Amino acid sequence: MKNVMDGFFLSMQFFSVIPIRKEIPIDEKRLKYAILTLPILGAIIGFFASLLLWLLNSFTPLSPFALSVMLLFYFIFITGGIHLDGWCDTSDAYFSYREQAKRLEIMKDPRIGTFGVLSLLCLLMFRFLFIFETLLEWSIFDYFLLIMIPIFSRMTMGTLLIAGPRMAKNDGLGFLFSRALSKKNLWTFIVYFILLLFLSIFISRTVSLVLILFFTLLITVYRAASKMFQRAFGGLTGDTLGATIEGTETILWMIVWLLHLYAMV
Repeated sequence: MKNVMDGFFLSMQFFSVIPIRKEIPIDEKRLKYAILTLPILGAIIGFFASLLLWLLNSFTPLSPFALSVMLLFYFIFITGGIHLDGWCDTSDAYFSYREQAKRLEIMKDPRIGTFGVLSLLCLLMFRFLFIFETLLEWSIFDYFLLIMIPIFSRMTMGTLLIAGPRMAKNDGLGFLFSRALSKKNLWTFIVYFILLLFLSIFISRTVSLVLILFFTLLITVYRAASKMFQRAFGGLTGDTLGATIEGTETILWMIVWLLHLYAMV
């Protein structure tokens, strides 16, 4: 149990700005649980996002436009922008259209290039659109879906680390995480999904169907990302894993937006 808690604290230290004033030894067991508890961190991030939105929506005169900006800023702030950095680095490398070795060198460059800036603008622009138009038709069930989005994005990243292609480099934090995991750990994410689905049944049948759609999307993104990262970079890197979280969250927001447009969730 101590290794699980230490792994969870490591997860918060690595992937959020939540202050954990504790020095934790880094070994394979703790690194394994840092990834396996990522969905729990996602649940915490999503819960406070929902709480913040409910408070602002209930007790302030802020418009849906202002609430969208606040929510977008919250997700950037709570992660310290670490995943957005991975998105930018991955975009710079991918759209350079160079060979694999050169792309990996571009990823190491601390400077951001034109493609990184453009892809970041597109990502945030479209996510803002999805959030804003969803807030115009916001319902009580959407608070639950808001919690689910960071959970499923982190499940996608964990699935890639466990069952995706090998790491492109034999160094870095991503390599240490991948070495600590085995394919049998994939069952942990399946259990998470079953528990979430069971919980959603008591909330709304529609929400349950949306979670099944989220899970289907998770599998689709996993398969597409695995092929793309293998072809472009020869495998995974820490940057591509961060980009997966950002890309998945934006797609999940798009799904919620489309459901409001056509299915009225």
